Formats: sequence, structure tokens, C-alpha cells
Amino acid sequence: MRHALLVYSIAALSLAGCSRTQKETVMDWSDPLDPAAITTDAVVSKLKPILLVIHGAGHGGWQFMDGEDISGRKPRMIPKDELLKIDPTVSELIDLPVDWKARRTTPQSPWVRSKK
Repeated sequence: MRHALLVYSIAALSLAGCSRTQKETVMDWSDPLDPAAITTDAVVSKLKPILLVIHGAGHGGWQFMDGEDISGRKPRMIPKDELLKIDPTVSELIDLPVDWKARRTTPQSPWVRSKK
């Protein structure tokens, strides 16, 4: 699983060329300089629910996962606003600080936030 997380992290870093020098603790969800998030095809196609959200530093630092092992799966970049259409409850996490994650056990469960 670590290798798969590395692949997702590399995908996030591929957007780092347009990064800003200002350090932020909370990123603006509608920031035009950070429009994309990383997820999986299963989440985009609504085959799996979003159960894990990770907010890493830098552009593309938002990851929306189904909570299962991501080994062997390719990352999928989509506009963050599209995630709100897939699962409106992620709007509860737009203030999630950098280096934090939120997890839930089912789509009906509350989000539990913690530092990464």
C-alpha cells in the first residue's frame, strides 16, 4: 500500500510547478490555482463511496478515496467541484487543514478528523 500511496503522492506533486510560496493551513476550496483533486475511478463512477479524505500540502494535495487498498489502481484527477456532485457531504471537509485527514466507516457515518 505504501507504494500505491507514493504513486498518488507523485501525481499530486506533478502539479507542484504552479505552487505558491505562501504557506496556508487551510486551502480555499474554490482556489483557481488549486482546482483538482486526486481520487479513483471507483469513486468517480460511484461504484465506491468516499470514506477517506486526505489534505496534503501543495496543489493536488486533496485526495478522496474509498478507504480500500489502492495498490495497482491509477490515480484520477478531477475538479474538486465535481466531488461535491459525487458526494455532497464532502462539503463538510472544505476547512480540513493541511496534513489532516478525515475518515468514516459508511457514507452515512460522521466524518472523524485527525492529524496525519
